Amino acid sequence: MNRLPVPTTIHWHGVVLPNGEDGVAGQTQDAVRPGHTYTYRFIARDAGTYWYHAHQDSLTQVGRGLFGALVVAPASPAPHDDVDVALALHGWHTNKGDVLAVNGAAGVPRIKARPGAWVRLRFINTDIGIHAATLAGAPFTVAALDGHDLHGPRPLAGTLLPIDAGQRYDVRFRVPARGAPGWAVAVRVADDGRPDASLALRTAVVVGPGAPPAHPGAPRARFDFSTYGAPEAPRPGTLTPRTRVDASYTLRLGAASGFGLMQPGVRFTINGQTSPHTDPSIVRQGEVVRLRVVNESRFIHPMHLHGHTLTVLARRPAAARQPGQPRHAQCAAGRVVRRGVPGGQSRHLDAALPQPVTMPGTAWV
Repeated sequence: MNRLPVPTTIHWHGVVLPNGEDGVAGQTQDAVRPGHTYTYRFIARDAGTYWYHAHQDSLTQVGRGLFGALVVAPASPAPHDDVDVALALHGWHTNKGDVLAVNGAAGVPRIKARPGAWVRLRFINTDIGIHAATLAGAPFTVAALDGHDLHGPRPLAGTLLPIDAGQRYDVRFRVPARGAPGWAVAVRVADDGRPDASLALRTAVVVGPGAPPAHPGAPRARFDFSTYGAPEAPRPGTLTPRTRVDASYTLRLGAASGFGLMQPGVRFTINGQTSPHTDPSIVRQGEVVRLRVVNESRFIHPMHLHGHTLTVLARRPAAARQPGQPRHAQCAAGRVVRRGVPGGQSRHLDAALPQPVTMPGTAWV
C-alpha cells in the first residue's frame, strides 16, 4: 500500500527475480499511485546480503529513508556466526549539517557480543556516493561482496574498506577475549572512500562488552577486491577472458554542462546520449555478453546491472586476480539469466545507479 503523496515502486537490489518484479517504473511496471497497492512476488533463491529501496524519484525518496536491508539466510550457515547484524550507512541532511548515520543512529550504539564470539557485520551503502569503514580492535575478513561469498578470504588489519554506492560487504571477526587490551571492536566510518578518508573516520558502533581501542590510528592500506582471497579452480560455466562471447558492447561514460534531473548542472551521458535516447544493448537469454565501460569524465561513476551478476575479466591497469568469481564491478562479462523471461526474447542490459565505481580515466572489461 502506497501511503505517500507521490507515486513509488520498490527495487530489490541485487536479488535475482522475475523481470516483472524488478520495480523500475516505466519499464517493468507502472508506478504505484498514492492510495494504491502492488504486490511483489518472487522466490529468494540466493543467500546473501541485499537491500531494497524506492525506484521512483529515487534520489529524493531513498535520500529521505525509503530503503531497508534484505538478508537471505542460507539453509545451513557455514561458518557459524554468533552475532549477525546488518549496518545500513546513510547520509542525512540536518539543520546541523550532513550526518553519516548507521541504522539511523548518529550516536555510538553498542552491539551485544560475548568475548570470543564470532560476529558478522553486513555493511550496506544506501547512498549514491562512496562511504568507507574499518574495524579497530580485532583482525577481520571480508567474507562476501554483494551477496557472493569470497574464496579463501585472509585476515586484514588496519585496512580501509571503500564501500561504493549500493555495495554490500560481509565482514567477519572474533570479539577479543575478556581482559584483552581494548576487549571490544570499534566500527569506524567516514563519509567517503578517498585515500584521505581516514582523517574523517569516527567510531560509529561498538561491538562487545568492553572498551574499544582508545587510539586506533589511521588505516595503513585500502581494500582491493581484485587481489583479495585465494584463486578458485574454474567450474563449469565459469567466465574467463577466453570464454566465447555472443555480444560485445562499449559504454563510454561522459559528463557535460546541461540539464540533469530537469535542473541545470551536469549532464551525465553514455556514448554521448542521456536516457531515454541512449542506444539499447540488445541481448538474448542464455547469451554471454561482454561489456567494456570506459570513464571519460572527471567524475566517479557508479554502475549497476539490474537482474544480472557479473565477472570482472580485466581492468586498467591491472587484471582481476580471480576470473570467474562474481565480483562487485562496473564492467565485466555476464550470462543473461534473468528469470521470468521467455526463451529467445530480447532483453536490455540495464545500467543504472547505484553500484560499483569506475574511477575517472579508467576502463573495465
